[in-house]
Amino acid sequence: MITSAFIYRPDVVTPIGAAKYLDKTNSIVDENGVPLFNSDKMRPTLGQTFKLNNEKAILTTVINHLRSKGGSCGAGDDDNSLGGSGACNGTRNRAATAIAQWVSDNYADQPVLLMGDFNAYAKEDPILTLGNAGFERVNDIVGNSDSYSYVYDGLSGQLDHALANDELACAVVAVTEWHINADETSSLEYDNSYADDSLFRSSDHDPVVLELALHKLHGVGHYLRGNHHGHGYGYGHLKGKGKGHQQRGHRF
Repeated sequence: MITSAFIYRPDVVTPIGAAKYLDKTNSIVDENGVPLFNSDKMRPTLGQTFKLNNEKAILTTVINHLRSKGGSCGAGDDDNSLGGSGACNGTRNRAATAIAQWVSDNYADQPVLLMGDFNAYAKEDPILTLGNAGFERVNDIVGNSDSYSYVYDGLSGQLDHALANDELACAVVAVTEWHINADETSSLEYDNSYADDSLFRSSDHDPVVLELALHKLHGVGHYLRGNHHGHGYGYGHLKGKGKGHQQRGHRF
């Protein structure tokens, strides 16, 4: 099975409160009362606020893993037009709307970083919806135009994104992909006899690595600009080797 989790260094950051989640039970609904976030088709979104040890700086991180482009979600949901967004584009876009509202309801006025496998390219509906809600891709903030995190049939693209809200955008210093997976042969994957214990092809997606300058804070939820400290954050998909169990985690 695949699950989402935080992996963090307790000597660097401390969680503030319990983690929160978004699924179909607490999602906003459409005009027919149907949850916009359909956790029957994707993993719940997971949020956690961290405090930088010995500092007042905080960062809220939100992990996402939206429905894949494989299979079908039915007529009106799939976008199979030439150059379209593939299967379940509607499901992902509805989820993006729910995520934006959930973050606003739970983490108002906090610096928030959305991370994960959105299964959507930068100009597809889910990422555009999050952009309209005030989240900007960190690659766009720093001007990276040729980034990629996934290779399919020899074509590279970016399905994995990190997006910052307005309160965090000014703290983004740098971002890159750690190309240890997407370019490697699938024969090295965990369920293949050629798999080893190296970093390479530990997943089919590349981790995204960020450098953030977390400015001083005056209490939780008040983001003030001033002196800053640089700290690295990243996420990647970690696959457990051996028994076919797959785990996706995010490293801090």
